[in-house]
Amino acid sequence: MKLSLAAVGCLAAAVAAGCDRWTAQDANGTLAAVQVEQAALALCPDPGDGGGACPADLVRGLERAAYCDNASMRVRHGAAVPPGGPKCQ
Repeated sequence: MKLSLAAVGCLAAAVAAGCDRWTAQDANGTLAAVQVEQAALALCPDPGDGGGACPADLVRGLERAAYCDNASMRVRHGAAVPPGGPKCQ
């Protein structure tokens, strides 16, 4: 699918208009969430890669950190956080 120059310009303008809602806190929170998810994945490599049992307590802690980073961003933007998750401080 080819886009006309006008369509590309409109798309760029729409993206630029929404960019002011992305904050430094959002960028830091999503980076932190990605980093803790990477750490959790590193603790539990895929079975095909020689992975074994995962240390559940460490994985749960990392998952909680990622959840709270993402939940914080949702709250900052006025979105609801799904019920039943861990308590974030």
